Amino acid sequence: MTMDEIARILGVSQATIYSWTSKNLIPHIKLGRRCLRFREKEIAEWLDQKTAKMDQPVIAKEVPGRRKKSLKHAGRDLDMDRIVNRAIREVLDKS
Repeated sequence: MTMDEIARILGVSQATIYSWTSKNLIPHIKLGRRCLRFREKEIAEWLDQKTAKMDQPVIAKEVPGRRKKSLKHAGRDLDMDRIVNRAIREVLDKS
C-alpha cells in the first residue's frame, strides 16, 4: 500500500504516518530514499496488537512524594485521576 492509502485507511494525515515510520512505530518497507510502502497483512497484525493493548485495564499509579496535578478548566479544578478514569470508562463503553 502507498502512503496515501495507509493514511486514508487509518484516518490520519500523511505527516503522522511519516512521523510513525521515522520512529519505527508502524511496519513499513523503505524502497528508496523517498519511497515507503506498507504490507496489508503487517498493518492488520499491527492494528491487532494495538487493539489488544487497549483491551488491557489501565491502572494509574501514584508517585510517592508528588502532589496530584489538577487542571483548571471552565473555572473549576479537575482532578487528573477523574479525567483518566472517565476516559477509561468511555473507551470501555465503546468496545
